[in-house]
Amino acid sequence: MELSDAAAAVWGKTGQASRKKSVPALAWHPLVSHLVDTGNVARWLWREFLPQPLKSQLSDLVPGGEAEAGRLVCWLAALHDLGKASDFQSKSAWHARLGRRAGLPFSERTRTPHSLVSAYSLRELLATAGWEEADWPALVLAGHHGVFPGPLWREVAERALAYEHPGWAGVRQELFQAVSAHLSAEPAAWRQVHPPVPVQMGVAGVVILADWLASTEALYGYRAPFADDYPQDSLATAARTNDVIELRDVWRPAPDLAWAEPSEFFAARWPDISEPREVQAKALQEAQRAEGPELVIIEAPMGVGKTEAALAAAEVLAVRSKAHGVFVGLPTQATSNQMFSRVTEWLARQAGQTTVVLAHGKAARQEEYRQLLLNGVGVDEGDGGISASQWLSGGKKRLLAPVVVGTVDQVLLTGVAARHVALRMLGLIGKVVIIDEVHAYDAYMSVILRRVLSWLGALQVPVVLLSATLPQRTRRELLAAYSGEAVESAVKRHYPQITRVGHGASRLRVMPARSADDISAQLKFLDEPGEAPGPVVNAITELLVAGGSALIVRNTVGRAQRTWQALTDKFGSGAVTLAHSRFTVADRRARDELLINEFGPKRKAQPSARVVVATQVAEQSLDVDFDVGISDLAPVDLLLQRLGRVHRHRRNHRPEPLREPRLLVAGCAWVPDGPPRLPFGSALVYGEHLLWRTAAALRRRELVNIPKDIPTLIEKVYGDKPIGPGSWQRDLQRAAEDHQDTLASMELAARQIILPPPDCDSLTAIGSIGDARDEDDPEVQATVRLGARAIEVILLQVPASQRDAKVPEHAFPVSAASDQSLIPLRRRPTSKQIDTILDQAIRLPQQLTDAALNQSFTPAAWRTTPWLARARVLLLPPGEPLRMADRQISYSPDTGLEVTRA
Repeated sequence: MELSDAAAAVWGKTGQASRKKSVPALAWHPLVSHLVDTGNVARWLWREFLPQPLKSQLSDLVPGGEAEAGRLVCWLAALHDLGKASDFQSKSAWHARLGRRAGLPFSERTRTPHSLVSAYSLRELLATAGWEEADWPALVLAGHHGVFPGPLWREVAERALAYEHPGWAGVRQELFQAVSAHLSAEPAAWRQVHPPVPVQMGVAGVVILADWLASTEALYGYRAPFADDYPQDSLATAARTNDVIELRDVWRPAPDLAWAEPSEFFAARWPDISEPREVQAKALQEAQRAEGPELVIIEAPMGVGKTEAALAAAEVLAVRSKAHGVFVGLPTQATSNQMFSRVTEWLARQAGQTTVVLAHGKAARQEEYRQLLLNGVGVDEGDGGISASQWLSGGKKRLLAPVVVGTVDQVLLTGVAARHVALRMLGLIGKVVIIDEVHAYDAYMSVILRRVLSWLGALQVPVVLLSATLPQRTRRELLAAYSGEAVESAVKRHYPQITRVGHGASRLRVMPARSADDISAQLKFLDEPGEAPGPVVNAITELLVAGGSALIVRNTVGRAQRTWQALTDKFGSGAVTLAHSRFTVADRRARDELLINEFGPKRKAQPSARVVVATQVAEQSLDVDFDVGISDLAPVDLLLQRLGRVHRHRRNHRPEPLREPRLLVAGCAWVPDGPPRLPFGSALVYGEHLLWRTAAALRRRELVNIPKDIPTLIEKVYGDKPIGPGSWQRDLQRAAEDHQDTLASMELAARQIILPPPDCDSLTAIGSIGDARDEDDPEVQATVRLGARAIEVILLQVPASQRDAKVPEHAFPVSAASDQSLIPLRRRPTSKQIDTILDQAIRLPQQLTDAALNQSFTPAAWRTTPWLARARVLLLPPGEPLRMADRQISYSPDTGLEVTRA
C-alpha cells in the first residue's frame, strides 16, 4: 500500500488520549493504519460474530451475495474516520507540526466534527463514482460516535468545509483509494444498493463496534510510521479480536430437538417436568408451526410455567430464524437476578459453552454472575455450560452477548433516540427476545415497547411476550406494532391462550389452552376506613388462629411499614417480615432469600403463624406461596397477580381454616352513595379510575375462578362500558376523564423520545435525546421510566465520636446483613470494604432528590476506585433522624428507610 508522505502523516489516535499511563503522550498511530485495523476487525466480526439474520438481510440486497455484503460492511467500517484527514489534526499541536513538515494543509476556521466530514467526503466520492443515492452509507459513517445528524447535515457540512484548505480533499481521496484497494472493494458495484433503514441501523452498529475494538489498546497499540507490510500485520492482529471480547461461543439451539414432541422436549430441558402443562405444550407447538420470525404472546395464569414455555418457544424460533442468542427482560433487578439462575440452569443442559451477561446496574452483586466474572468459565467446561465476558458486561455492550438476562430497560433503550442506539439494536438482531410481565408496564413504557416491537419485526427478530393477561386493546396494539399492519381481532376470547403473528401479516393465529389447575378463590372486601391498620390486624389474627402463612400487600411503603409495626406488636418480631423497595441492597437481598427459602416451592409446614407484609415487590415474578392473602385495592390485573401468590403450589399441610384459597381486599372504605374512599397513596399510584372500576367489578363477587374469570374481569375494568351503581357514575365519569388525560400526557411524553417508525426514509430521522452515557446512568433510567429522577446513595451511619467532623474518618454500614466493620471515608477502601459499601446502596424517594444532591458527596479517596467513582454517600447522624429539606429520614434493618415530615 503506497501513500504520499502527507497521507501517511495523518494521525488516527495519539497517546494523549490514552487511559494507560504507560503510553507516552507523543505516541501515535497513523490514520491509515487505524482505518485498515477497523476494516480488518469488521472482517473478523462478519465471519465470527455478527448475527446471521443481519448478514442474510443485507446479502439479499447486494450483488454477489454474502461475500460482497461482508466486503461492503468492512469497507464502510474502514472509512469511518476518513474525516480525521482535516483540520481535526490540529487537536494535537505536536502531531500537527509533524503533519505540516510532511505537507499537510491546515486552515484556521474549520471545526466541523470529523464524523460529519467523513460522511460528506464519502458522499462526494461516491457521487463521483456514479452513486445516485449515496446518503445512506455517508450517514452510517456520520453516526459512528452514536448520534446520527439531522436532515440538514449536508448544508451544515458544506458551509463549514467551504473554508477548508482544498488540499485536504486530495488527502482523503488518497486514503479512500488505499483502503478500498486493501479490501478489494469496488464501490461502483454497490451503487444500486439501498438497504431499508433498520438494516442501515444494524450496519451502523457494526461500524461502531469495529471502531471500538480497533481502538482498544489491548488489540492495537501505537505503531508509527506507517509501513507497507502493516496491512498484513493488522490482519493477523484482527484474528485475536476474541481475546478482547472473551466470547466463548454463541448460543446454539439443538435443531433436532426443535421438532420433538412436547414431552420429549421438556424432559430434555427440565427433567422435573415429566409431562408439560397444556400451555407449555401448545407454546412449543405454535413455535414449531411458525412460518418464520414471529411475535408470540403467551397469556396464562400465575404458576403454570410460562417461563419454561417461553424458553422452549425461543429455542424453536431461534432454529427457524437462524438466531444464535436470546434476551430475557424482567421488570426489576431482583426479578432479573432470579431469572438469571433459571436461565443458566436451562443453558447448562445444552451443548456448547455459551457466553452470558446479566444486564443491570447491580449485576456484579448477584453472586452467581459475580463468580462467572471472576472465573470466566461456569458450569462444566466440556459439553455444556456457560461463561462470562468482562468486556461484554460493560455499559452499552451488554446486549451484544449471545445470552442476556436483564431489566426491561435494556430493550426499551433500543426504542428511544439515545446515544449508540444502533449498537443496542445490533445486539438484539439475531436473538429471540423474551419480555416477561408485559401487563406491568405503564402507558409511557408501553409506547416505547410498541416502537421497539415495530423495529424488531422489521429486522425479523422473533419475540415472545409473557403476561398473566392483557386487555383486548393492549394485545391488539402489541400485535399490530410487530406486524406493521392492523391485525384482525380474535372473534372469541380464550384464556389461557397463545397468539402469534408475523411481520407484514394482518392475520393472526390464536390457540386456546386449558389450565389443569383451575381454582376458585374466596373473595371478600375488608372495610378499612382510616390509615390505622386495625381491621387488617384483626383479620389476620382470626385467619391464622391455627397457624399458617399470610401475605399482605400494601400499595405504598408507608402503609406497609405501619402494618408491619402493628402486626409485630401483636405477633412478635420473629413472626412478621417486611419487604419493600426501600431497603439497602444487602438487606433487600437477605429478604428476597428469606422469602424464597421460607415461602418458595420447597417451603415446609409452618405450625406457627407467619406473615409477610410487602409492597408491589411481591407481585412480580417471585415464586412464593402463601395460605391466605390480603391486598390493598389495586387494578384488577395486579390484584389477580397478588392472588396468584396464594395457594400457588399444591400442598397437603395447610391449616384447616385455610384449605381453600382466599383473598381479602382492604385499602378502601365503603360509603353508601358513591365509590369507596381510597387512601391518598393508592390513588396517587394507580389513579381513581382503575381502582373504582375494579371495586365495581368485584363488589358483589364471593368467588373468583382462576383462570376462567380472568379475561372477563380484565375487559370489565379496562373496557369502556359503564360499570357500577348509578350513584357512582358521576365520580366514575370524572375519574375516567382524568385517567384519559393522564394516559394522553404519558403517551405524548414517550412520543417525544422514541425512534421514528422503521419505514422512515433516512437515518437522519433518528434524532437524539442527548448524551446518555450508559444504561446505569439515572438520566438514562428516567428516559424509559417516566417520573422525576430518583437518586441512589450509599447510606452510612456516623459514629458518635465523629458527630461534629465535616467529613468523618469512617462510618458504619446501616445494613444488618453486612459486615459491621468501619468503612473508611478518607482513604481508599479495600476490595472487601468496597463490597460492603456497595451493599449499602439505596434508592431514595423522588421527593428527596434535590435535598440528597445537596447533602450527599463522593469521598475524594474513593474517586480512583472504578466501582465507587460516582457513588454518593449520605451520612446519618448518630442516634437521631437526618433532616432533608421538609422531611427527616432514618433507617432500620427491620423497617428500611422511613420518611416523615420534619
